[in-house]
Amino acid sequence: MNKSGRLLYILSLLRNNKSLDARKLAKMCGVTERTIYRDLTTLSEANIPIFYHNGYKLASETFLPPLNFSIDEYLMLRSALMASPLMENHPNRKTAEILLSKLNAVINGNIPLNLKSGDILSYLNPSSSDKFSRDAARIFAELENAAINDFQVDLQYENLQGKLTKRRVDPYFVVFRNHGYYLVGFCHLRRDYRTFRVSRIRDLKTTGNVFRRDRNVQAESYFSQSWEFASGKPVEFEVEFKGTAARLMKTNQYHESQKIKKMPGGKIRYTARASGLDEIARWLVRYGEEARVVSPKELRDIVKKLAGGILKRYRR
Repeated sequence: MNKSGRLLYILSLLRNNKSLDARKLAKMCGVTERTIYRDLTTLSEANIPIFYHNGYKLASETFLPPLNFSIDEYLMLRSALMASPLMENHPNRKTAEILLSKLNAVINGNIPLNLKSGDILSYLNPSSSDKFSRDAARIFAELENAAINDFQVDLQYENLQGKLTKRRVDPYFVVFRNHGYYLVGFCHLRRDYRTFRVSRIRDLKTTGNVFRRDRNVQAESYFSQSWEFASGKPVEFEVEFKGTAARLMKTNQYHESQKIKKMPGGKIRYTARASGLDEIARWLVRYGEEARVVSPKELRDIVKKLAGGILKRYRR
């Protein structure tokens, strides 16, 4: 990013954030703190009113005219940007983050702050989308409104076994992750945070009761230790891959914790630490005899059960 582009980016960041110091600005711009101090001096010399109080702030925002977006218009623009497959590529992702920051800097006051900061709608591992029916689209819209306003919801949810359960949930955010939209919220039935696939919510009603949000629960960190969606205590596992599967492992990043050790004969040892052994087992089954679980025994037993079920099915 050249200096002129960086100066505009800093202005966008200062308008959209109220507690950025030089260290944070340097990290977001990819430069040193010394460069940031020089940039702030340049902006001040251009008569742009910047002051420091628990972070750098703009004394006046009138030189950045607002864009009059409705909430629906803003969400569509943000969705198109954040759900794009281009977000998987680092250089493009940085450009997208700059565009989003500039968009947030000039939108009008109709957009709630929690939407601008991404607290409600997040897009992780973008891919193909769920296809919503008209009724499902209504549920999704009501869910968005409830999450924005911190309203509790009553929902009927169909689990993977086809059983309907009634839940009262504090909706925190909706994430787009691995082919579908998921609601993350505090489930009063289970007394814990749960993940619900939006397309399996059969009915939803807003109660009107307001819940108190735990600000420590954030979309960016909620799935950091999950393999896909599962929560719980992370488990370290080790798998030996060979053949095509080994070559795939060496060219893909399946989890942020993964480590790969090369072995003789083109084999590899794959280790990672994540929660969700059932999800990991389903992932491993697709590689057939080219994947062998070394540890833990619990994961090996789940894979054997899944593989045995497949074999039994085809023997019929």
